[in-house]
Amino acid sequence: MAELRDESYLLISKFIIYMADKKLNDWAKKNIPDWDENKNVEKQSTLSDFLKKNISDWSIDKETKKYTFTAPRWFTDVFNVTAKWRIHNSGGYKYDGFRHIYHERQVPDYLLPIKTFDLNYQINLLRPQPISEYEDVRKVDRYGLEEIIEASLDDLQYIFLNHNKSELWHDKDNWIRNYLSDWIDFKKTAEEFRNSYDDMVAAQKATFDEASAMFNDANKSVLKKAEFILLRNPLPDFFSSYRPVQFDDESKILQLELTFPDYKDEEIVIGQTARNKEKYATQTAKRKIVKQTLYSLIIWHGHLLALHLKDFDLNQIAINVNQTWFDPATGKPVSGIIASVLGDAEYFRSLNIQKVDPVACIRQLKGITTPSLENKSPIRPIYDLNKDDKRLVDTKDIDGALEEGENLAAMDWEDFEHLVSQLFEWEFAKDGAEVKVTQASRDRGVDAILFDPDPIRGGKYVLQAKRYTRVVDVASVRDLYGTVMNEGANRGILITTSSYGSDSYEFAKNKPISLIDGANLTQLLKKHGKNYKIDLKEARDILGLN
Repeated sequence: MAELRDESYLLISKFIIYMADKKLNDWAKKNIPDWDENKNVEKQSTLSDFLKKNISDWSIDKETKKYTFTAPRWFTDVFNVTAKWRIHNSGGYKYDGFRHIYHERQVPDYLLPIKTFDLNYQINLLRPQPISEYEDVRKVDRYGLEEIIEASLDDLQYIFLNHNKSELWHDKDNWIRNYLSDWIDFKKTAEEFRNSYDDMVAAQKATFDEASAMFNDANKSVLKKAEFILLRNPLPDFFSSYRPVQFDDESKILQLELTFPDYKDEEIVIGQTARNKEKYATQTAKRKIVKQTLYSLIIWHGHLLALHLKDFDLNQIAINVNQTWFDPATGKPVSGIIASVLGDAEYFRSLNIQKVDPVACIRQLKGITTPSLENKSPIRPIYDLNKDDKRLVDTKDIDGALEEGENLAAMDWEDFEHLVSQLFEWEFAKDGAEVKVTQASRDRGVDAILFDPDPIRGGKYVLQAKRYTRVVDVASVRDLYGTVMNEGANRGILITTSSYGSDSYEFAKNKPISLIDGANLTQLLKKHGKNYKIDLKEARDILGLN
């Protein structure tokens, strides 16, 4: 036991002697083993430590004989301390292993829910957050917790009535009427926290381990990492969280689909009036805000994905924006792509995201959007990776079975379709395009589909091959145009061994249709070192068409 200085003896002795109600002595009897009030105070080490800690500023009012002392911190700070315990006990500090960014807390309440989006929207960190950096259960003051649990209601009442911050109105009736029930609740909360402490610590550790495993698993492929990135970067509630991604291993293109809300019946709050009423954007301002929101949403996602996928073999990012609106002519819901962008991953990654002008950026990317965001019409996306078409079959190597100088107009019609497919594979090979032939079914409208990732001319192309010996009629060109519309393709290409009439060229003018006749077909083949001929008369003789 540490020796007390002589002046301490007198101080402590006076305090106990003049303590009229003997409350502190009663507390000592109950809480200090082998306590004897008649023994020398210097032998009572536990009490002396308590007195030195809590009564260093004791004083006496000589007229009222009222003694006061400094209350322990766990007593005076109980509201703050137990508030943290309550939040932990109720799961308010629920730890999911990652750092949260509460975007909506950064705006005034009158702007909620957020209906706009800009490039200042924060990008969330991906790596799991160590528990030590979190509002960890182990940071709670456990010393204060134990003191509150162990203190009796009489002890708490005594401290309440006599500590140096007490006012004259702090009498026993006031304690019972206004504070006793609170302290009963504080003690209950403290016990609940102590009883669940070990389980809460174990749960936090298990959550961190699970988050770390999720993070490590996401790094196994570009598609998993992209899905993980989007999961860790949720959008404001007004925007759809459905953001499917696909990845093409051959072209190294990642495709993201966004869903954009319909603003037709939405008012956009831009501030408050002098009387604290909501101030709404005018129709002109609203059009500008919606356009900026759409473009910002596209650019932000491109930058987000490119930034976190820099360690993967990724060439380009395609972003298609889908929307559902009501057709004013029928009142029925209509869905379609309203914006499409294809850009190099490096370009997206290099953007100074908070300084970018969204409109200028989309223009540089050569993105396309519906002509009007108020009177919408669907567009054909620049790139669409949806190749889940049961009609598609592998291309046959017809070129390898043909002899030089062979007459293409006399060959089997199905073999001609496969040859055309091979030609377009050669033509677009440097751009990573893929050509698929559809199952044999003569005159079904689609002979092959080309998927081209090129940011300018790319997209989905419908190919039709006509091994004809006479002029292709305009009806075939009209049919091709209808097929392009039904397939949602960017362009249709009709290839024939014969020729087209003036009415076919007139119909194709200003439409997404290309017509390749026999002469141009042979030139394209020669470009790739293939020397074949087209002799229509000879073909008609061979095929018995004369």
